[in-house]
Amino acid sequence: MKRIFFILLFFITSLLYVQTGERIENRTEAEDAYEYVMMVEHGAEHHWYYHQHHLLYGTLVTGFDFFLEGLGLHLETIQMMRLLSALCASGSLFFFAFFCYKRYSLRPFSSLLATLFLASCYGFWRYAAEAEIPLVASFFVLAALYFSTDIRKKRASFYLGIIFSVISVLIHIMNAVAVFAAIPCFYWLAH
Repeated sequence: MKRIFFILLFFITSLLYVQTGERIENRTEAEDAYEYVMMVEHGAEHHWYYHQHHLLYGTLVTGFDFFLEGLGLHLETIQMMRLLSALCASGSLFFFAFFCYKRYSLRPFSSLLATLFLASCYGFWRYAAEAEIPLVASFFVLAALYFSTDIRKKRASFYLGIIFSVISVLIHIMNAVAVFAAIPCFYWLAH
C-alpha cells in the first residue's frame, strides 16, 4: 500500500510540474531551453549535442524520446523535454526525502516538510516545469549521493553510487563537485 501511495505521489507531482510548464507565459529565464530543443531535433549535428559541460544530456534526451515513441507517445520535443524534467524533479524529491529520512535520520514529518519546501521553491519549480538540464542533472547526483552514503556498505549501493556518479557528471560537469568532494568527505567523516 505504501509503494502505491509513493508511485501515485510521484506521478501526481510530475503531472503538476508538467501542467505548470504548459502555462508559463514568461520564458525569458529559459532561453537555453529552445537551444536544447534544437539540439535534440538536429541530433549530433548540433554544436551543443556533445557540449563539454553536458556530454550525455543530448543522448539521454534523445533516448527518452525514443522510449516514449516506443510506448506510442508522440510529443513535441519541448513537451517531451518538459516531461523529462518533471519526472526527474519528482525523482529528485523522492531521493531528497529518503536522504533526509534515512541518511540524516530526520523524523518522517521533518523529512516531508523539508521536501515540500524544496518542491515549492521557485527555482526548483521553474526548472521542473522547463526543458532544461538542472533537474535532470540533480536527479542523478541525488541518486549518486543517496547510494554512495549508504552506511550499510552493501555492494549494490556501492555500484549504484558509482554508476549514478558517472552519469551525473556526464550530464552536467558541475556535478563533479558533489561526486568528487561530498562523497569522499562523507566517507572520511564516517571513519
